Amino acid sequence: MCPRAARSVGTPCPGAARGSLFSPDTATYAEAYVGPLYVAEHLKKGATIEVVWKGGTTVYKVTRVTKHPRHQLPPTLLDPNGRGRIALTTCTGPYVLGKDGQFWLSRNAIILAERVP
Repeated sequence: MCPRAARSVGTPCPGAARGSLFSPDTATYAEAYVGPLYVAEHLKKGATIEVVWKGGTTVYKVTRVTKHPRHQLPPTLLDPNGRGRIALTTCTGPYVLGKDGQFWLSRNAIILAERVP
């Protein structure tokens, strides 16, 4: 069974030969706790990511790390025809005051990694 985050956006399971496994998560919680992707934006090209799930372990190699404005994700993020890859998305700073009076991280970091055969 695929992880819940993957199923919720209709992306393939880890290890799929085609498509992009999309995994959105957060870098921090309530400005006090470190989230699971806290250091992801600092990964370098060539770094490896291991995804451990019920179906086994899948290894990916980072191909690109980019940053985008908070509400502007790249249109190629979910490429259903590309080689099997993972697209990690997390928020990154600096903090800005939103229209709702809350402080929000102003950018998204996108980490793309291709499956290692």
